[in-house]
Amino acid sequence: MLVVTNINQTLTYKSYNLLSERTIVLVSVRNKKVLGLIIKNVSKPKNNFIIKTIEKEYLDKVLSKNIISFYNWLKHYYYLNAGQALKLFLPNQKIIELTKSKILYITYKKHESDLTVSENNILKFLYNNPKTKIDIFQKFKSKKSLIDTLKKKELVLEKEDNSFVDSIDIKKLFLKELTRFQKEAYKKIKVKISEKNKKPIFLDGVTGSGKTEVYFKLIGDFLKLKKQVLVMIPEIALSEQWLERFRKSFGFYPLVWNSKVKLSKKRKIWNTALTKQPFVLVGARSSLFLPYLNLGLIIIDEENDQSYKQEEGVIYNARDMAVVKAKIEKTSIILVSATPSLETYKNCKEKKYSLVKINKRFQGVSEPKIKVIDMKKYKSKLISDKLELELNNNLKQKKQSLILINRRGYAPVSLCSKCGIKRQCKNCDASLVYHKESDVLICHQCGRKELTEGNCIKCDSDKFILVGVGLEKVFEEVNKIFKSAKVIKLSSDSLDKENFGKTLKYIEESKVDIIIGTQIISKGFDFENLKSVFIIDFDTWFNNADIRTNEKVFQLTQQIAGRAGRRKERGEVFIQTYQPKNKLLNDIIKNNRDLFYDKELKIRKKSLLPPYSKLLLITISSQNLRLAEEKAKEIKCLFNGILELKVLGPIPAQIFYVNKKYRFRLLIKAESPLIIQNYLVSKNFVLNTDAKIKIKFDIDPYNLY
Repeated sequence: MLVVTNINQTLTYKSYNLLSERTIVLVSVRNKKVLGLIIKNVSKPKNNFIIKTIEKEYLDKVLSKNIISFYNWLKHYYYLNAGQALKLFLPNQKIIELTKSKILYITYKKHESDLTVSENNILKFLYNNPKTKIDIFQKFKSKKSLIDTLKKKELVLEKEDNSFVDSIDIKKLFLKELTRFQKEAYKKIKVKISEKNKKPIFLDGVTGSGKTEVYFKLIGDFLKLKKQVLVMIPEIALSEQWLERFRKSFGFYPLVWNSKVKLSKKRKIWNTALTKQPFVLVGARSSLFLPYLNLGLIIIDEENDQSYKQEEGVIYNARDMAVVKAKIEKTSIILVSATPSLETYKNCKEKKYSLVKINKRFQGVSEPKIKVIDMKKYKSKLISDKLELELNNNLKQKKQSLILINRRGYAPVSLCSKCGIKRQCKNCDASLVYHKESDVLICHQCGRKELTEGNCIKCDSDKFILVGVGLEKVFEEVNKIFKSAKVIKLSSDSLDKENFGKTLKYIEESKVDIIIGTQIISKGFDFENLKSVFIIDFDTWFNNADIRTNEKVFQLTQQIAGRAGRRKERGEVFIQTYQPKNKLLNDIIKNNRDLFYDKELKIRKKSLLPPYSKLLLITISSQNLRLAEEKAKEIKCLFNGILELKVLGPIPAQIFYVNKKYRFRLLIKAESPLIIQNYLVSKNFVLNTDAKIKIKFDIDPYNLY
């Protein structure tokens, strides 16, 4: 069997029952209980060794053959050990064990008139869905006696919950009537879905064209077929706004799977996926690995979003793996975006993906007009006179404005005013970023915090100056200029579900005049009264060593522009820059996406960069500089002389010292898929054999820093 632990081999256990292959079990490994998966029944081995007995058998939990095929593909492609890969599918024992709990139901009797406010609030809370006592205690901080009173009055009934998740009533769908262009796209997709040899479908619609309404209609079709539907969305974009939009269309909320969902809900969802019960689940990366038995449709919204790439722990790209899963399951998959990844764009050009377009925005609104503000005319000003004028005009017209500043904190650099040395993290080669709101310096690499009071490590001076611009500084400046305006800021620093949901509601209700945010605000939000977008740090977006920089900048600009003018009035985008003749900026102004993509593909092809090659980024890190460097050179020797592979490095990583570890990097390049993986398998390369050295493999890397 395979076990969920960091080993790359199968283990043998015994059972007094004949168990099916692919059955989940609980076993002991090194005195620790872990989940396992039976892959083969064998007679007693001839070798003379003690065989442990399986601790627990989950006879009703058997994974499908397709899930095993998907597991094997993922393990090989990302060169994972067996236990690492299995953990993605079997996260922990608490999730797979379905425990029965007691649920409170409203009896729907005529309510008595003498109810207290607290009693009425609980009944309203139970009106749509039954809840556990814990849910009520957490929501209202209620005492047990209050619930007991409602039970005595026979207004609430308590009984054992034997269900998984709520069943769906197809009759309650309230899907919107599609526009002519949306209907055309929907019909084309329906034809593609019915084809025997299914290809991935790319729904390519300009921002504000109503792509979501099209795939909502398709979700309804699959629910009528009693199928399970998975909608993957970048976690930041999965807001209350999106969920409420779904509820208005379907009459119920979808199941949600991400890092913030309670264990009790995850348990129900995981076990329901292992049945054929139809449902709609919306989730982030890990939702791909649930044990679906009846999956009919996968939708990848904002398919170009970088957050589909898992960068820590087990590294994988959920978008790419969703395409593989759909092929193995012989199910339909739709990728959705206004700004596709270059990989998806190339696959459409080569007819590997089916392309369906929506070229018109909803209600026929024109796309935003993009204008450039030459900052050489406004030296040393953070907010140009032109930007200030446009913001004023919007305030007078009671229109909303959005300012994009893609840097968290107040100032990215703090310098000693006497000797000029930067204040750096003691654990990393990174500047400490000043956050004025909390009055601390934070390392954005390792998260280390430091008090602002202190002395220069070189000259012992206690005087420092702040250099550069972050979101908090822009927020401060805007409030100084527009004292009566309602201004809010949005970044990952302030992103908790409750406050984020309230803030979005304020924006929707036009209780906010100016929104200042990082790129999280570009993720598919729909603000009816938003007229103008202002990008004030455009020039800094190029300060990295990323092969995808131009692609990312173009996509982010288009996405943030798409927030403006989404109703009757045409929106505007203003870009502040010291380089108004920047070639990429010229392509952005032309608003000719396909022209830019074709030019970018030619550059990538000439340089043999993705999507015209496959890359493996190897990071070697250690607290010992010599050990890290020697290991990097040793790994390079492994690849030397292989004609199909090109080896670059090793070199120190762009940020050489992170979290008290020195880092070296190697980049392996191949022209064809799976050459790198097959070579590693042939050499039986083992990662992390030395506890003092960590080796990280990143297949198809996004970041090279």
